[in-house]
Amino acid sequence: MRKSPGTVDGWIGDIFRNTQSSVPPTPAFRPTQTPSEKRADETTRVAREITEAAKERLQADVARLRQARLEKEAVDRANAARVPAKKRQASRSR
Repeated sequence: MRKSPGTVDGWIGDIFRNTQSSVPPTPAFRPTQTPSEKRADETTRVAREITEAAKERLQADVARLRQARLEKEAVDRANAARVPAKKRQASRSR
């Protein structure tokens, strides 16, 4: 069934009907890595693992310290609310 030439599918279909894709779906061959490329990739992977682990430790420490600071501030506010404000002494004039 052919679509009418007035529709978009009609004229696009006419143009691309018998064309093949110039890019194959999968590469014909996979290039192999040289030993130096393999070593560089391994070094990069290990370095990323180390930095990710350090970043996670740092985030855990920051979260722990933030929680401790918030708890201390809450205790300090509670203590400040219990202690009455000190009266000011009148300053002496000379």
